[in-house]
Amino acid sequence: MKKPNFFIVGMARAGTTTLANYLNQHPDVYIPPQKEIHYFIKEPQDGIQGPKNLSDYLEIFRDAGPAIAIGDASVTYYSSPSAPKLIYDFNSESKIIITVRDPVDRAYSAWLARWSMGYEKLSFRNAMKRDYESNEIFNYYNDGLTSHIETWKKQFSEENLRVVFFKDWIKTPQKIINELWTFLNIKEHIELKITHENEFGMASNQITRTLIQNDASRNVVRKFIPLSLRRKVGKKILNDHKKPELSQEDKEFVKKLFEKNFN
Repeated sequence: MKKPNFFIVGMARAGTTTLANYLNQHPDVYIPPQKEIHYFIKEPQDGIQGPKNLSDYLEIFRDAGPAIAIGDASVTYYSSPSAPKLIYDFNSESKIIITVRDPVDRAYSAWLARWSMGYEKLSFRNAMKRDYESNEIFNYYNDGLTSHIETWKKQFSEENLRVVFFKDWIKTPQKIINELWTFLNIKEHIELKITHENEFGMASNQITRTLIQNDASRNVVRKFIPLSLRRKVGKKILNDHKKPELSQEDKEFVKKLFEKNFN
């Protein structure tokens, strides 16, 4: 059975879903419907549970067929202390893709996604203050630190690691995806079908929120329902709301939190 040979490891809320879907448009690429597999996460964390053993993990990729590039897209790997070495031990020739976004914008996007679904009760500023003072590995603050990139660079060679800047690739997606296909040893490129992911909406009722928040239900939906149909259903169950804007005061407050990491 073939095993993954490239990993999209994050950052979360830096366009990784769209990036994975774009790469997956090529017939020589296989990324399974199930995203966020979490297999190489060994740190205990509520809501994060991957396959229990290697056999179960590889079973997720059983439909890879003749694909040249087989990918695991799990953004929790980015800030995990254990993931880089575990992935290297699994396949030392793995290709690693990291997307980088302005830390404040990324944190706000992560907070907004959880707040709109009912996961997060605190305001953005208070949630960031909480996470800045927290020792948790996976949170709005720690997930946006660029210092994690150095951990990946220490584990993987330069030719097997690519850092993609969010602001660049959303402007020229075809150019960046072509470069990544080449990075994944795919010589012939195709024209992308441009899509838009992660449009803002709020869960319309408590039942909807409960279903969305359940990992098992989300994985079943991703596995058996095509992306195009998921989008149509999503628009029906999410109320249209104007996206809350990040205030300049909160932006400056959070910016200072990240600046402390570099001082």
